[in-house]
Amino acid sequence: MEKNIVQQDDHIILPRATLKRFMDDRTQRICYLDLKDIDNITIKQGYPKSYHTIADFYNPVYDEEVKKHETAIGELYKDISIAIDNNIVIDIDAEKLRRKIIDFMTIEFHRSVIANDSYLEKYRDQQQKRNDITDCIMLQKGNMTAERSEYSLHYREQAKSKEAFRYYSQNILATDNQAISGLLY
Repeated sequence: MEKNIVQQDDHIILPRATLKRFMDDRTQRICYLDLKDIDNITIKQGYPKSYHTIADFYNPVYDEEVKKHETAIGELYKDISIAIDNNIVIDIDAEKLRRKIIDFMTIEFHRSVIANDSYLEKYRDQQQKRNDITDCIMLQKGNMTAERSEYSLHYREQAKSKEAFRYYSQNILATDNQAISGLLY
């Protein structure tokens, strides 16, 4: 893991700007259901700034990618809200809008995989199977490179620890997801 990470409280799934839309104007808090104990469901309050955050959860490089897409969706939300409030028509490029939505959905899906232990485990196992198939093909064809061998060994090492693998797998935050893109095109 990198040690030069700036201390930050990362919102694990929901962006702070989204949470602020549900904030009570008087208390500046949000209310949410605490479902940790299904036999004792309670309503709790918290501040958008600190709700569902963990310090240094995301690698800052990938967190910047997440923030870029969150900002784009937030700006779009603001433009649409202003247009509705002022009863004006805005010109929205449908293709750009579609791309922003796909990118945001992809980021949010990938964040949910990284934040959920069982999803992360499934992702790790699926990726290991893909790696094994690729390695076998490369070995059979005589194309195995030193770089690929190093990658495979490094992957297996990172996959041993849940936290190390969570950190390692954040590269998916900045990648396209063909399953999501395919649904919308």
